[in-house]
Amino acid sequence: MMRKTSTYGKAIIFVVIVWMVSEIFSFPSVMRQPDAQIKLMNGSFSFNGYFDKLLNNYNRPSTAPSGFPWPTTAAYIQGFEILNVGGLSSITIDNSRKEHDVFVRVVVHTVQGNFPVRQFYIPAFGSFTAKQLTPGEYEIRFQDLITGEMNKFAPHRLEERMTDAGQVIGQGYTVTLYGVINGNAPTARMSKDEF
Repeated sequence: MMRKTSTYGKAIIFVVIVWMVSEIFSFPSVMRQPDAQIKLMNGSFSFNGYFDKLLNNYNRPSTAPSGFPWPTTAAYIQGFEILNVGGLSSITIDNSRKEHDVFVRVVVHTVQGNFPVRQFYIPAFGSFTAKQLTPGEYEIRFQDLITGEMNKFAPHRLEERMTDAGQVIGQGYTVTLYGVINGNAPTARMSKDEF
């Protein structure tokens, strides 16, 4: 006679299976981080992305969206223009604690519309700084190249100002692609069409 498995028993079996699969496929350590850090990710971490990968619903493209090969180090992607140059500000994307490569777009918001001004690749555990940006409102969009998930940060305004000594200086702005305790830069999911 077959016994019915209780809901509690099913939950335990599910947790054990997820743990075993995560160990086999070396999912990011974020799955093993304290709950406080997972909650701070504001939706940027999703089990669905990992199951999509397991089911082969997302396959990393062999080339960058420009048609050129992905760089081997953190760098601008060949085939895309580098725009909004000549300024004094910078944006740094810190991927140093994330086990996944990412494709990043820095998008400027203008009255004429929004368009990408910098597009670059950052490998797992790397970082990249987009330098010499002109003043303006910029949005950082990124795609996880393992799961295919696309996210964005809220727009941030970069400004230049004059010091008391009469020198013009820009701003440096840094965002991390991993959860940070007391972080202040939440992310939001994006569709492929929005990206």
